[in-house]
Amino acid sequence: MSNSSAVIWQSFDHPTDTFVPESWIGMNKVTGEYQSLTSWKNSEDPAPGYFSDSIDSGGTSEYFLRWNHSEIYWRSGTWNGEYFTGAPVLPDFRRTTIIDIFYIDNDQRRGTTCKLKNNATITRQVIDVSGQIKQWVWLDKSQDWLLFWSEPEAQCDVYSLCGPFGICDSKTIPFCRCPQGFESASTADWELNDYSSGCARRSILQCGKNNSDGFLMNSNMKLPPNSQSLDARSSEECSSACLNDCSCTAYAYGTACFIWKGELFNLQKLYGDGNAATLYLRVSGF
Repeated sequence: MSNSSAVIWQSFDHPTDTFVPESWIGMNKVTGEYQSLTSWKNSEDPAPGYFSDSIDSGGTSEYFLRWNHSEIYWRSGTWNGEYFTGAPVLPDFRRTTIIDIFYIDNDQRRGTTCKLKNNATITRQVIDVSGQIKQWVWLDKSQDWLLFWSEPEAQCDVYSLCGPFGICDSKTIPFCRCPQGFESASTADWELNDYSSGCARRSILQCGKNNSDGFLMNSNMKLPPNSQSLDARSSEECSSACLNDCSCTAYAYGTACFIWKGELFNLQKLYGDGNAATLYLRVSGF
């Protein structure tokens, strides 16, 4: 470069997955650019993943965690002059927190920065491949990072963490597993904590051929989004309606009949939840 003082790139303006003290994320009002955090694809590949943290494009002070730049699965709440109303705000937490947070809205920018309470502290905030936003603190004594807080607190509250047909189960390690009749679509990706490929069928659906399709019951489930309702007076009628539709992949019957077509996202096993339902997932080989 002929002019060594000209800055062509700096990490504070392009923070990838990590937010450190005195950097900022938000909107540059001069250029219109949004500075956001984006997760890695997996634990070894820094290519952009599915999860991001960015300020509300509608103009408020609120931050959203999004899947695939679309589905919002956690929100910070708006800035009230002291803290974000949806973030950890217990009085003891505010007194002991390691950073001071500042929300700025002026002619140049709209966003958030922070400063250390003690300059000897080493900390970083990361949007993880798990889809959670995590605050880490370095401990000299153990020579390791300590998790200070994370949001959302429940791992399975991350939207579509386990990909198509994958089930998020808070009682298993890892959290993602495949339902009966399915297997991980990419074992290599799953081993790197990237579950976005989800689960693939062991046998393709036959759709009426030899009457070999049927349903496997998955109890205590959070039902996936994008259902369609049908006029069916019983579980048997609901099952038959789904079976006679080649694009139908699952159904549920409670007070009404609901069916799903195509891939299913955001499947979750629930425990002690009054909203849990039974999902009947279509498979081949009956």
